[in-house]
Amino acid sequence: GAGASAVTATPTGSGVAAQAMLEEALREALEAAQFESLVVRLGAGWYQFGERVRAHVKMKDSGQVYASADQVSYEPLNVFIRAIVAAPSVGTGVGAGAGCGGAAGGGSGA
Repeated sequence: GAGASAVTATPTGSGVAAQAMLEEALREALEAAQFESLVVRLGAGWYQFGERVRAHVKMKDSGQVYASADQVSYEPLNVFIRAIVAAPSVGTGVGAGAGCGGAAGGGSGA
């Protein structure tokens, strides 16, 4: 339902303001991309986006928020989230019959 992508903060220590800013930016990016899956903070900058994607999220000194699935190549958070939204739900790994329809795709990409 509505608000499923809400991220709740549990502040601990001196990084409370930075954490709040990061999570506000995260919330805004999720809303802008119409990300409908649950997002869970796993701790120490790690977030689970839906069932398929786990990423490290950090805020640079400039205030820009970046995300990375491998902690090597970071990209702006809004770009990262749009890529998750655009990605097909196929390829989650385990077993056949997980998806409906073929891999041919097509459609109305932006």
